[in-house]
Amino acid sequence: MVIERKADHALDTALQGLRDPDETVRYRVLFKCLQMGVPLRADLLADLVQFDSYAEVRLLAFRTIAADPNFDIQKLRATVDVALRDSDESVHTLAQQTLTFWETTRKSTTTEYGEMPGTNLDGQNSSLEQGMPMAK
Repeated sequence: MVIERKADHALDTALQGLRDPDETVRYRVLFKCLQMGVPLRADLLADLVQFDSYAEVRLLAFRTIAADPNFDIQKLRATVDVALRDSDESVHTLAQQTLTFWETTRKSTTTEYGEMPGTNLDGQNSSLEQGMPMAK
């Protein structure tokens, strides 16, 4: 019960931090949540991709979504569409690379999309091992 309350408190604190007016605070909170395994809802991440004013937050949220094999594929498609229209070149490029990766994977495997590209939280490019370059 104590552990549940601490987890709930951590999530509440994270949600507050993700609404902070300071873009650096939002980025650090998102990064720390992902690093610590704080469960963030998929729709929250998708909203960050679509609506956050700071490109680094949008990019990190999109990377997280793209790397999650459990993310709903229809929501992922919608999020890719949003990211393709992003004004930031890094977000747009990652979305384009994700789309290209899907198309390539669809042609070469029997699964519809295969493993999605992304980066791990220590800044390493996990998709490089898969042969796909990543933005930033």
